[in-house]
Amino acid sequence: MRKEKPKVTAMGRSSPPWPWRNQLSLYKSTFVNDPDEIHWVYTVPDDSYLLRIIVDHPGQVKALTWRETDDQWKEYWKSPQFHCDYYRHCGAFSTCELANLNEFGCACLPGCEPKYPLEWSARDGSGGCVRKWLHTSSVCQHGEGFVKVENVIIPDSSAAAWVDMRKSGADCELECKRNCSCSAYAIIGIPSKNYGCLNWYKELVDIKYDRSNSNDLYVRVDAYELADTTRKSNES
Repeated sequence: MRKEKPKVTAMGRSSPPWPWRNQLSLYKSTFVNDPDEIHWVYTVPDDSYLLRIIVDHPGQVKALTWRETDDQWKEYWKSPQFHCDYYRHCGAFSTCELANLNEFGCACLPGCEPKYPLEWSARDGSGGCVRKWLHTSSVCQHGEGFVKVENVIIPDSSAAAWVDMRKSGADCELECKRNCSCSAYAIIGIPSKNYGCLNWYKELVDIKYDRSNSNDLYVRVDAYELADTTRKSNES
């Protein structure tokens, strides 16, 4: 289990073009999440540093540090840089992995398939994936379960809700399973708080596969997909 915070998203017209996560090591961030408010406080530990963050006209966020030796601002960090940095690059119910710029980095979540197979095969993943059981009720009280997707940056949390900050992993699964509209859950921790359940009730969007990340997402699947995943796991 890992501490995770909601995402900050830069907006572009009516939709967010890309999410901004804390990727800077130069400053220290303090996160507050309580019933009254959610906010960050950013501080630069070394007073000799001057840091400013700007959003330029094309919509790219840049962190600039002041260099007295050159008497100018120097670019320290910027985003987006890669295709997975853009919001919904791989659509819904999919993951995006930046393993190789020449490879197609989109992959459907367990129990899902490409919404537009032709576009998907042409390396256009923007249409995302859909549940294989989209027109059935087989994931509600029909032996459904959850498949763990490891090493991910969790989905857009605007479609998620905290269930309880004192739940165990088994409790989180039961809480999501009893609600047929719950599509996935994660066990998340917040500084100075306990670990608890974060449940998603709509599309799962903006999931990044990151080998250095230890977050796990538990995706709801029907009984057939659950049995198939279990069989493959036992064979490997």
